[in-house]
Parts: sequence; structure tokens; C-alpha cells
Amino acid sequence: MNITYTLVNLLIWLFLKVLLIAFIVFPVWIMIKFLKKRGVSVFKRRLFGGLVGATIILFLFIPNIVSKVSEQYFEHLCKEESGLFVYKTVDDVDGMFMLRPRKNVTDKMLKDRYMPDPLGHDRKNFKSNISKFVGSNGYDFVEMAVDHEIRLEDTSQNIKYNDLSMFDEPGSGDKYVRYCCYDERNQDSIVKEYSTTRKSRYGYTWKDISYPYDRQLGIAGSELTVTNIESGEVLALFRGFVRSRRLSGDGWSIFVPVNWGGPKCPIEDKRDLNFKIISSILKPKLDLKENQGGDYE
Repeated sequence: MNITYTLVNLLIWLFLKVLLIAFIVFPVWIMIKFLKKRGVSVFKRRLFGGLVGATIILFLFIPNIVSKVSEQYFEHLCKEESGLFVYKTVDDVDGMFMLRPRKNVTDKMLKDRYMPDPLGHDRKNFKSNISKFVGSNGYDFVEMAVDHEIRLEDTSQNIKYNDLSMFDEPGSGDKYVRYCCYDERNQDSIVKEYSTTRKSRYGYTWKDISYPYDRQLGIAGSELTVTNIESGEVLALFRGFVRSRRLSGDGWSIFVPVNWGGPKCPIEDKRDLNFKIISSILKPKLDLKENQGGDYE
């Protein structure tokens, strides 16, 4: 972070705040003079002035200091730590394993200051995220451990929009669940099957990397790792950060729910972020796909 640039910005910000306070203090000074003429005691006049002064400091300085610190710390993290670090790419990958699949996310969760990895999650449900990976530009299949699947209730609504295989139960020896066959048109084209063995060689996992005080400042970090499951080799690592939109405009939001739709780095558009990153490293099979991999830059 450029220290000179930061100091100049801080001085400009302080000057503007002092100017704003002057516009507020002047009418307060007039009011104190008026109270003096009305015979109000010195103690009460000083108490009035002190309360007004404390209110000015509380509502003008503290929230904006928090917001300013948050903004500059976010810029520092983006410059020094964010990015996609690629060590190796793999061509003609037919399937991929989700070591830690994304779960369904609600609007309420996206307002939670301590939600794990808000950058990597979005409002898409579990099945929508699966469909991106097994669509025409994705893989033949994706897999995960049976313990990680989200099972659907056999309600009339679910039965109408899902293949019947989605309601199957695993056998006693089944350890993995496999999804495939999305036709890009109908969600009910996704097929599920259980297996005792894993077919995929490569996979990904994710974790939250928020540092102490990040969440109080409305900042959250995300790390996604693409690996060779068999050898344990790390093929690529993505690290990014997001800042609460609400904190950007209102320093007092440190005391209220956040909004994780604010600035992001090293990308701004996080739609299908996981697929874009993973498919740029584990490139889907060339002979079956029209578009190879994602478009992450």
C-alpha cells in the first residue's frame, strides 16, 4: 500500500470533516449565546455544548474511521494476497470430485457477518451449482462423499422437477454419489447414482481465511484449492476477498447485519466463480465439449 497516497487521502478526509464540523458548531455556538441571554447557568451551557460535541464526534468521526480503515485494509489485502496461483493445469478431465461441496445459501446467511466464505457462495442452490459443472461446457460427472449430498424430500413439487434417481438412497457399501447428464434445459435431466468407488482423480476444496478483526471491519477472505486427490499435489490456489457493501456507505454498519454484495478482488463478477476457476485448471475433455474450461482471468 502506498503510504504517501494513504496519508494524503487521510489529510483530505480530516479537512473535510473539520469543515463539516464548523458548519455544525456555528449554529450550536449561536444557541449557547441565546441560552446565555436567557439566563441559563454556565454549568448547563457547558453541559449542552459538551453533549453536542460528543454527539458530533460519535456520529461523524468514529463510523467513518471504521469505514476508512476497512477500505484501506481491504485494498492492502487485495494487492498483497489475492490472486489465482496456478502451478499446473490438466487437459481432458472427465470428472471432478468435490471434497467440500457448496451448500444452499439463503439471503439471511448472506447478511451474517460471520458466514463462512461469502465470496465463494452465492444464492444458487445445491442443484444449480451441480448443473454448471455437468452442463455442456463442464464435465461428464462430478462426485462427492455420500455424507455431503443434500437429499431431496419426495414432495410433489420436487418429484415434478427432478429425475427419480435424485430420491434414491445409498446402499450399505456406497461411499460416493455421482451426478451427470445435465442437458442445459431441464433440471430434471440431472441423474444421480451411488458407488462404492471414486472415479475422479482431481478435485477441489475451499476454506474461509478471515484474519482476526476482518469480520468486524466487514471483510471476509476465501481460499479455493484444486488438487490431485491421489498424490495430494496442489495444482492451483485461488485467494480472494470481499468487503461488505453496507460498511462502504455507512460506518455504523459495524453494529448491524452486513451485505456481502460489496467490492471483491481479484474479481468483481463472482457468478459461477467456482466453475470458472476450477475448469480453467481442470480442463474438460476436448472431444466432448464445445468450450474448453472457464474464462477466469
